[in-house]
Amino acid sequence: MKTDSYIARNLFDAKIVDLVNDYIENSDVYPQDSCIAIQKKSLEIELFTLAEAGPKWETYPIALYLRQNENKDGIEVDIDAILDMAERYYFVR
Repeated sequence: MKTDSYIARNLFDAKIVDLVNDYIENSDVYPQDSCIAIQKKSLEIELFTLAEAGPKWETYPIALYLRQNENKDGIEVDIDAILDMAERYYFVR
């Protein structure tokens, strides 16, 4: 876990949100088993399948970070779930 600033943590959160939004907007080109993959040492974030990620990556199924929108007619980013996951990598005092 990295102790850092709110700015660094917020940028990390935003990268994940952008990645999940890209998945939502282009879900037809991504495999069903897509995962958010984070390299713990560098904090690099990618979207991979479990098979592509390899041992240096910690993976989180993308479905855990999606929720039905308020109108119940589509999906959206689950910000709360992303913030909970991101806390594993950044701790802000």
